[in-house]
Amino acid sequence: RLASNIQETIGVEYEIISIDNSKNEYFITQAYNKGIELSKYNYLCFLHEDVNLITNNWGKILIEHLNNNPQGIVGVAGGQIATKVPSSWSELAKTQRKNFMQCGDLVSYPYNMTKMESEVVMLDGFFLACKKDFIEPILFDGNLKGFHAYDADICFRSKYYGGTNIVIYDILINHHSHGTPNRQWVECTKA
Repeated sequence: RLASNIQETIGVEYEIISIDNSKNEYFITQAYNKGIELSKYNYLCFLHEDVNLITNNWGKILIEHLNNNPQGIVGVAGGQIATKVPSSWSELAKTQRKNFMQCGDLVSYPYNMTKMESEVVMLDGFFLACKKDFIEPILFDGNLKGFHAYDADICFRSKYYGGTNIVIYDILINHHSHGTPNRQWVECTKA
């Protein structure tokens, strides 16, 4: 389903690098790093399989954002602060920057967007994009276990290495999940 959706909406030449993890050989960070290694293009997009890209020609729009922000990470949802207490980017409403659909409902903030992007500290991992030459030297932390906290960690790594993380408002995505803030998530965010 996702492969068909990408083909119908991306509007640019692309490749899909699918890492078979049916035997749970990899943490998500290890799978993503393997994908970076195998990729032939300089523009990378990390997607969860439970998304539906709605905006036509989103690949062209994303490339433009990545060319304007070559040192950093781009997403469609994130927060402008990070706390020392384990928490999500979405904990404090006024610091949220987002424009996506969640299970079919539009969630957007700020409501009076006057530009096409906002700088943030953390991004939600269901859609992350960057340039390969930016991420290759820092990579995802392959020691992070499971499926949680990799997005916050790579955003912190980006900031540490001088990157700028931004939320963009001109690519609309439907994310068919509310996330799983369970005990494993709490343990991962403390690490």
